[in-house]
Amino acid sequence: MTIGPNETEAETRAGETVESGEVPTNKRGVKKLGRRGARANTRGALLQACAGLISENGIAPISVREITDRAEVNQAMVRYYFGDKDGLMKAALDYGLDSLFAAIPQDGGFEDTVFALVTWMQENAWAAILMMRSVYGAEDLREHFEARHAPRLAEMYRNALKRGRRDGQVREDLDSTFTVRALISLLVFPNLAGPSFGRVLSAGRGAEAARKSANQIVKLFQPNFSNS
Repeated sequence: MTIGPNETEAETRAGETVESGEVPTNKRGVKKLGRRGARANTRGALLQACAGLISENGIAPISVREITDRAEVNQAMVRYYFGDKDGLMKAALDYGLDSLFAAIPQDGGFEDTVFALVTWMQENAWAAILMMRSVYGAEDLREHFEARHAPRLAEMYRNALKRGRRDGQVREDLDSTFTVRALISLLVFPNLAGPSFGRVLSAGRGAEAARKSANQIVKLFQPNFSNS
């Protein structure tokens, strides 16, 4: 069962079980909490489980059962908190990108912004994968991404370039749209290509590696001072 808009009979039965007051268990015998369970952060647990599975599986399909087993809740909670399975994926996309916007300095220099983006991408590669799914996957998810996040992301990159030009870190002759596309590619693609090229082209991880990657990206856009 892959993530999509349709509910299953198993989920319906799980919802009936929750209403009856019974608490199902997973294969390890651990109680799977419902909205009557003791766990207060069930919604957050589902989002974190979804993120973890995407990070582990890449673009491979993941099932609602895998997500709820990881979160140790029953499948009815997907419907309770997100409406349906498509709603869960939209919420996961919001969860990831909202954390991105929170991590980026609003008035920082170009290099500081690129460093923050590289660091965030390292720590949240699953969100880059989910963004790709939103572009090439279900129409509802794509429309959600385009309406809620794409304009804000584009504006964030444009503002970073404006500050870079203001501070003399970005060439004036570069087309803004092309530069934004190039910057997105440099930041997102390494995380998407990690499973295939990580061992042979890895730049490492951690703060030092992020700073080095950011420095190299910034150099690609810098004015050439050799003739000055």
